[in-house]
Amino acid sequence: MTVIGFESRARLGSLLLAISLALLVISSLASRYSGGYGPRAANTDFWAYYFAAQTLGENPQAHLYEYGEGRNPQVYRALPLSEMGRHAAQAGIPEVRQFVYPPILADALVPLSRVSPSRAAFIWRAFNLLCMFASTLMIARAIRIRWLSFEFAGLTLAAISFYPIHEAIYFGQIMIVLLALWSLSVLAYQEGHIVLSACALAVATSLKVTPILIIPMFILWKDRKWLFSYLTTGIGLFGIMAVVNGVEILRAWGHVLTNMSGLEPSTSNKNIASVFAWIYYGRIFDTDSMIQVISAPSLMLSIASKAASGIFFLGCLYPVWRNRLRISRAEKGTVIAVLALAIITISPVSWRHAYAIAFLPLAMVWARALRQRVPLWQGLVLAVTTVSLGTLFLDGASALPLPPFAQILLASIWVLSSVAFCLTTLWSRAWTCGPTSEPSPLERRRVEPGVLLQQ
Repeated sequence: MTVIGFESRARLGSLLLAISLALLVISSLASRYSGGYGPRAANTDFWAYYFAAQTLGENPQAHLYEYGEGRNPQVYRALPLSEMGRHAAQAGIPEVRQFVYPPILADALVPLSRVSPSRAAFIWRAFNLLCMFASTLMIARAIRIRWLSFEFAGLTLAAISFYPIHEAIYFGQIMIVLLALWSLSVLAYQEGHIVLSACALAVATSLKVTPILIIPMFILWKDRKWLFSYLTTGIGLFGIMAVVNGVEILRAWGHVLTNMSGLEPSTSNKNIASVFAWIYYGRIFDTDSMIQVISAPSLMLSIASKAASGIFFLGCLYPVWRNRLRISRAEKGTVIAVLALAIITISPVSWRHAYAIAFLPLAMVWARALRQRVPLWQGLVLAVTTVSLGTLFLDGASALPLPPFAQILLASIWVLSSVAFCLTTLWSRAWTCGPTSEPSPLERRRVEPGVLLQQ
């Protein structure tokens, strides 16, 4: 037992937050002015959306995934003979990634595909910035801070500096839109708008299928209204795709989805399976060198990584079930946010920009950490997770000429800290069943300075 007063803990939490935010800003500036990926990599993912939209603009039932079957579409470009490749060549872009998303994303971008590529990319980036700012507004409301406040300015600065958000915007990735949809779902659920919450995640699932893994949590909560709304909206959206794009294109997308479910141990693919692969092979891989591994995957490695991912996810769901009768609706919003990060961690394909979603649970848990009596070690887990996910320091260090074990450890901290954050948050009563309102300044002054804090 360690005697730490409320004010001491508040100062310690504020100090950890200040250090974390400073490191986010430093990393953000470094990534912007150190060259990064180079101008050729800008809008890499957006070009796949854009030229897929052009393809469907000409024919809504075109063979969008014609060359996506039978190989891993994540690591190969669209062939020049494909419809997407032809459109890209006509626009002066020699290579474009294969389109791996449900066709509704391309359908939605058909109007944007009718303007020039440069103008479309500008509009898309502006839209993503608006989605990021909308996310900060919704998160601020969810954690009860005023929009015109110093705290909101800090939240916005953190969002701009959070590396996965920066990378997603730079590549033109859809993850910023998904961040806005997850934020809307959490806020709506906290405020009792169950149908809106479910519809937001159903739309997110129609854009990127991984949010479907949130369903077991609502089954454990026996939230029939949410489940009915989610399933109805989801089935409706996929029904629209079947009518507009045809059943055949959905079948082809299903093949693409299964081909993406294998092992991809690139150092930029941050998930539990990648960590197992790095340990198994005794080295980390870049995008090019991992081709040798995914062409001849180890069955034992695949089984072990899937088992570990399943055990971790069950470890996240158990406290959700255990606390189902004691947790408030507001606290359920925090749990939904944390499960979003857990889902990214177990997904077979979770590139660094996918962790833009992590900004939502990190912001919500930071708000609680600064308002409640939180053990020091939990505060440190929160700070380490924020820095490891929000900066490139550890990933950059893993590329240095170090022993393979050190490289693996540095590259793995991204995933290991996410796992630790999810488990410590969901298993701790202080996070999931604690007070839901911020103590007033008067209440803070009334707290005795000798409160016991269990370490």
